[in-house]
Amino acid sequence: MRIKLLVLLLLGIAGLGAEAAIGRRRAANTCPTVALVVHETEAAPAQPEPPKKAAESGDEATVKKSVAEFAKAANARNAKAAAALWTEAGEFTDDTGAAVRGRANLEKMYAEAYAETPKGTFAASVESVRLLGKNLAASEGVLTFTPADGSPAAATKFSAMHVREGAGWLVASAREWQPEDPNQAKLADLEFLVGEWEAKRDGRDLAITYAWGEGKAYIQARYSIREKGEVQAAGTEILAIDPASGELRGWLFDKSGAVGDSVWIKDGKKWLIEASGTLPLGVGMEATNLLVPLGKDAFSWQSVDRSAGGQPLPNVAPLKVTRKKK
Repeated sequence: MRIKLLVLLLLGIAGLGAEAAIGRRRAANTCPTVALVVHETEAAPAQPEPPKKAAESGDEATVKKSVAEFAKAANARNAKAAAALWTEAGEFTDDTGAAVRGRANLEKMYAEAYAETPKGTFAASVESVRLLGKNLAASEGVLTFTPADGSPAAATKFSAMHVREGAGWLVASAREWQPEDPNQAKLADLEFLVGEWEAKRDGRDLAITYAWGEGKAYIQARYSIREKGEVQAAGTEILAIDPASGELRGWLFDKSGAVGDSVWIKDGKKWLIEASGTLPLGVGMEATNLLVPLGKDAFSWQSVDRSAGGQPLPNVAPLKVTRKKK
């Protein structure tokens, strides 16, 4: 079940310490003020005091305090209390671009989301608050949900605009999105492959061309292996981000009828490619392929931990592949 964290983010007033959930935290509202202190003794040099943290304004504190009410409403699954933290015409936008407008609709959204959310605890903290005027403020942060069953916590980032109404602040608009995993491989990370490549081994010639697909939504690789001038193998591989998992994956189709798929994992400067496939006769194959860039015009390719039909196969020695000279 997808946990609808947006339910809490709506109350964005809580500004979530998103960085806290991600393991990174930026200092908010700090001002490094340095004061020179002159000692009574002439010989003593002036010494700078440690940077002082700027005092938090009352309005900033009020916006942050709303987080307590926000978390309280979410953990009590109180949709009415959650919606009350919004202006009458408040608007929330989730990570798909869908918007919910108006306090009544927000209350309905909260009620539905709370009903679908498993047991657990919500937490929110403010990452930053900026006063944009006497009656306008912006906040950013992260909301986390920790399931009661011990499964991993989930988190979303949010940004919200607050307006002063009476003695307090209410959320006028907010949006939420999934925080980006800095270790998640991106299709653009493989841009270095675009072009024509070649390699030779044991009398066989490998030729492979990588090219961007429509709208740079995928990279298409076309390969062929020739021996004594005759094509022994040829096919196409499509590299793209899997929308369901967010992983960088490859789907291979060989002229022999064999098919395969893989997950590309960036490990520092090298790539680990967990591949599996099915041969024309229905036999399954698995392998871990290693691609290591060697500058901009070469990379090495090696296949290890191979098996076919459950039987181990020997590793393939590294093969140097070079960019074809024009």
